[in-house]
Amino acid sequence: MIHLLLLLLTAIGFGLLCLSRARHQSDLLGRKLTGKAANRARWGGLFSLALAFFVAGDRIGWAAGTLEWLGAASVGAVSTMLMLSLRSSRNSSR
Repeated sequence: MIHLLLLLLTAIGFGLLCLSRARHQSDLLGRKLTGKAANRARWGGLFSLALAFFVAGDRIGWAAGTLEWLGAASVGAVSTMLMLSLRSSRNSSR
């Protein structure tokens, strides 16, 4: 279960970091976020990634937990990248 939690937290973290970028806001939301909302998304993404790191270290151990976190972060980043690719290709075909 801890592995699923790590995957969820890292995917949410990278998704929020993606939403904090003005470049991706129109692709995902169809509009630009305000500066305050983009800043909240940025901090939420960083918090989610940090929380995943500390959960991994606390539950698995710091040596193995760091490796688990890196793996989960890689999967979260790739899933976010794939989501962006799919969304932008759908938007460009319309």
